[in-house]
Amino acid sequence: MKRDELTYAQAMERLDAIVSRLERGDVSVDELSASVKEGVRLVTWCRKRLRAAQDEIETALKAMDAGDDVKPAGTPPKTAPEKERDLETDPFA
Repeated sequence: MKRDELTYAQAMERLDAIVSRLERGDVSVDELSASVKEGVRLVTWCRKRLRAAQDEIETALKAMDAGDDVKPAGTPPKTAPEKERDLETDPFA
């Protein structure tokens, strides 16, 4: 599986498996270097994913504080009639 297709949970599961094998001594000397390198790549990928998630959350919170609507990426802007309709049905408006 490519790292682009990997989820954070899958990466953590793979890291856990690598660490478990290393702790048990189930890795031969020949496999040791490859296992450690894979672990380092997975840790680096997870850190980048966490930073990206943190940035997305901070952006959403700043938008919320500024009063902007927080929408998923690629969502088209609302037209004026939709905004008016939202005000009529939104219990928090």
